[in-house]
Amino acid sequence: MAPTVTQGMDLRPASGGARQSGTAYLLNGADNNNNFSEGLPNLQPALESVQEFSLLTNSMSAQYGRAGGVIVSAIQRSGTNGFHGVVYEFNRNRSLNSSEFFQNRQGSPKPKYIRNQFGGQIDGPIVKDKTFFAFGYDRIDTRTGSDIDEQVPTPGELAKIGSQAGPIARQILSAFPVKTSDVLCPDQAATNPNSIGHIGCIHAFNPVNTGRHTYYGRVDHSFSQKNRISTTINLSRELTNNLFGGGHASAQPINELDHNHFHNISLVDTPHLPTACDQRAHHRA
Repeated sequence: MAPTVTQGMDLRPASGGARQSGTAYLLNGADNNNNFSEGLPNLQPALESVQEFSLLTNSMSAQYGRAGGVIVSAIQRSGTNGFHGVVYEFNRNRSLNSSEFFQNRQGSPKPKYIRNQFGGQIDGPIVKDKTFFAFGYDRIDTRTGSDIDEQVPTPGELAKIGSQAGPIARQILSAFPVKTSDVLCPDQAATNPNSIGHIGCIHAFNPVNTGRHTYYGRVDHSFSQKNRISTTINLSRELTNNLFGGGHASAQPINELDHNHFHNISLVDTPHLPTACDQRAHHRA
């Protein structure tokens, strides 16, 4: 971070004594703020699409309204008269990761964390010296999860519950079978000795998988040396699947699915207006 930028709540950037809500994000000169979560950008652009990145912390000109703290601005690539392309892959997995101190002390295996980020970028001319294109794609696949020790009834207790249940309860138990176990939970004998004999324990792994696709497209057209128009489209589609997120590990898994769709579409016209210096040079000529 820049020297005058600090971490606000949730580790989001803040500056100038302002809260993180005073941070504004620009993408290609257009607004890129998340209106539902202060201090966050609406969309994270594809990795190789970013050409310039800047932080403005004070003495901003009048063109930067809205922000009272820091302005985070990113400009994405446009095409040129030559074709250019790049592909990339970034990988993290359990084999390459190190384990933390407490995992090593307990003799536990490394926590599952697999992250793949890959994509590419291509740009070039449509009409030489006039119209240019750029396209990029970025994908992030994350595979994580956590180990769960869950209390469940013993087989005998569940049989007793079923024999005394009413018709509706029996239908529910039939539709969502409950897991049983005679194995004690870790430290159960010491921390909850009264439960021994009617509460067992199961061990399960709860996988949490996240996939995000980000698309970038841009077309630039130069009407003249003094006027250029740019159309940029950024789309992001994200899905998180939590196996036990919608239910309880002691019963049939109920997935929690979280879909997020983000987009940023901008049309920017960049005219070159004559300045006083241009006019004086023209009069001298």
